[in-house]
Amino acid sequence: MKIIFSSLSGYGHIYPLLPLAIAARAAGHDVVYATGEKFHPLLLGLGFRTVSVGIPIHDAFGIVFGEPEGKTGKRLRQDWLEPAARAFNEVLPRRFATDLMPVLRAERPDLVVYEAGNPGAGLAARRCDIPALCHSNAQADAIDREDADGESGRHGDDRTAAGVSGAAASAVRTLPWVLAARQWRQRGMTLLHEVAAEVGVELSEGHYLLGDRYLDIYPSSLQESSFLDRPERVPLRPMAFGESSALPRIVAAERKRPLVYLTLGTTVGTARALRTTVEGVSALDVDVVVAAGPNISLDDLGAFPGNVHLEGWVPQADLLPLVDLVVHHGGSGTTLAAAAVALPQLFLPIRFDGFLNASAVAATGAGKRLLPDEVDRDEQRRAHVVSAAVVAEAAAELLTDPDARRAAENLAAEIAAMPGPAELVTRLTEFL
Repeated sequence: MKIIFSSLSGYGHIYPLLPLAIAARAAGHDVVYATGEKFHPLLLGLGFRTVSVGIPIHDAFGIVFGEPEGKTGKRLRQDWLEPAARAFNEVLPRRFATDLMPVLRAERPDLVVYEAGNPGAGLAARRCDIPALCHSNAQADAIDREDADGESGRHGDDRTAAGVSGAAASAVRTLPWVLAARQWRQRGMTLLHEVAAEVGVELSEGHYLLGDRYLDIYPSSLQESSFLDRPERVPLRPMAFGESSALPRIVAAERKRPLVYLTLGTTVGTARALRTTVEGVSALDVDVVVAAGPNISLDDLGAFPGNVHLEGWVPQADLLPLVDLVVHHGGSGTTLAAAAVALPQLFLPIRFDGFLNASAVAATGAGKRLLPDEVDRDEQRRAHVVSAAVVAEAAAELLTDPDARRAAENLAAEIAAMPGPAELVTRLTEFL
């Protein structure tokens, strides 16, 4: 069988699909990966044939804002709802659909697997009359959510029960990614229907996204409860993927104290937010491995105590099974990878999906979430700062709480019981 995988060109969009793509190739299928050129070296190194389609995400925002490439990060955006809705549900789908349709007509694959953030690939498949599967990369949207910040869902933000101060709760409620959950979905689907009509596809009402079967990498206890009984849902165990590189030396050294892994992701963190968080965690009797990510210069972080081991990048999939606690921004890849290896998690959510993931894991007892004290506008990018003392207190609690460890083990057991990529590959003919 020939299968074309397609995703937006971002780490959080490509990495979730790679375990299934690798399993499909291992089973003897002809796998082609269609995405932006930035990730072609990685994909070629994994043995996939690649096709260049679409545009980078930041270029889509440049089109929305009418600014030259690379300039959008220098402006302060007070309202992300409409620009983000247009970038992800109009500009990117239109370009991916336009670029992918001739590829599909030339390749004539038996199946297209596209990630949920790249519905343009799903539209191209439908226009070319090719069966398609939608592969999740985040928690599903709530169905018929009653209010904008999710208080009707099982994982809605019960800030009063969490003991959050009114000021902090108010700050979080002003975040567009939280307040605009319902508006985002409604506006996005309106735009996506318009793009579908442009490319000659009619989308029916009442379906989730495009209505294709949905490979859901979220275990039931972390998934939005209103989505669990959707007919589109097909559970698929999340598998961490990471590019191979050497682990920091402290990981292999004989240690007598806990090891904490800290990251604020590849796109959303700022130097100030990361520095404050490191100061909090490193005040404990622990060793700390910090992954700054590609957008933060190590020179901007300054000096840290000797128990801090600062890296630009770490092989996260290899590192997580060896640490005692992960402190992070709530990205779906880190959340699920940590959950799969029974790690307690301390969340400092930054964007919409981070708040959803933080709420879901906290509801299981396997983690805690810290709401921001203030918004850091460093480098004109939003990041949310929690005081070092609050971070230290929460991290210390999770490191010593047997209930959190037990809850994390239960969550890992639930994930282990989900069908894996190799098993799902044996069922692909069901979806043709």
